[in-house]
Amino acid sequence: MEIKNLHEYKFILSSGCSYGIMPHISVYPFDWFYNKTIFDDFRDSYIDTDNKIISLGVNIGSQGSNWQADSIIQLCTKILELGVKPENIYCVVEWSQWHRYNIHPYNFINLDLSKLKFRDWNTFDFREIDQNKKRVGDTLLNEIFKTLDITCSNVLYNVGKIEERIYVNPMHMNRNDFLKLGDDFGYFISKSQEIESAYMFESKIKNYLDNILKVQYFFEARNLKYNFLFMQSGLSEWHNLGKGLIKHELNMSHSAYQYINQNGDLVINPDYIKTNNPLTDIEVVMPETKNEINKINFNNIWFHESEKYRRGGIDEWTLENLKEVGYINIKYGQQELKKGDIICNYNHHPNHVAYINLWNLVATNCDFMKINDKFLNFVNEKYWEDYEFDGFSKNNIAISKKEWYRIKDNN
Repeated sequence: MEIKNLHEYKFILSSGCSYGIMPHISVYPFDWFYNKTIFDDFRDSYIDTDNKIISLGVNIGSQGSNWQADSIIQLCTKILELGVKPENIYCVVEWSQWHRYNIHPYNFINLDLSKLKFRDWNTFDFREIDQNKKRVGDTLLNEIFKTLDITCSNVLYNVGKIEERIYVNPMHMNRNDFLKLGDDFGYFISKSQEIESAYMFESKIKNYLDNILKVQYFFEARNLKYNFLFMQSGLSEWHNLGKGLIKHELNMSHSAYQYINQNGDLVINPDYIKTNNPLTDIEVVMPETKNEINKINFNNIWFHESEKYRRGGIDEWTLENLKEVGYINIKYGQQELKKGDIICNYNHHPNHVAYINLWNLVATNCDFMKINDKFLNFVNEKYWEDYEFDGFSKNNIAISKKEWYRIKDNN
């Protein structure tokens, strides 16, 4: 299939899990906030670029590194086949958690896979902006989508598909959702969860590192500019607890910064203490990973580094920079939140302001688009205005600290 005039565009190609939305928000942030008018003065100057840009992101929530690796390679391959030159492409991959493992439905169960109803229309986060930084309709984006052979299920959104391979992440799937498709689907997901729970975590880590290297080698072989980032620290914060027991800090009792206790109270964890310690690097704690780690090009990876965090990702940056309200995105018309809505912790999805801040930090190899400094300062100013506000929210970007504590202490 030939699509005309693609040579006029710069392309941002990306994959990830639900945390992989940084490119879409950065390319056109105005769709992501309830209060859209506050940004009106910046609609022609929020990014520094002279180019028409197409951003294609195939991230799917709850997916793991198998999806991230295979989908970004498929996406790049198809865009290159459409005649786009490598110098007009920038790629970014957000690597999700190491323990997320993908499988294709087992042939021996003989499922009717048509019940998954894979979409033949585009629902991914694709964006096109013109040379005046105005968002364009989806006509061209839909044409491109039809060439990709990448989609997701319309009944189980977290299930992806590339050509004929289906990507299921068993431990992140709800058995009841599968049972709605039939007892055989319920048996499939139960059996898959049983098999995955018996799968050695060392093998999952090897799979994770191999996927990172596979994508790195693909980009290098095709002269594609790229950067990697992580959902959270996965290449550090490992601990050998003795007697053959190795754990990551996120699987230990002190790992949560905030949590709801048995009494329904929101607790700020007094045991949450973090220290940047190179002795917790994965290759130190598990020397068998050195072969893979030593091959990774760390020059193209962004980490959040500080006194508290080592090889951190999106979560660590948010926890350290956006305070108590950093994981709350205000929805349209929303004026009341519950304790479960305001938890500031790993896996709870950062405020969109985090992603706007992260683009310039992460996308160091993107030579055709940066977030404008004045716009970035404006967004941060409005965020902190909300934080210090006396009521619910002044700008509807974040809730106030006062409101956060009111909800927390409300019994």
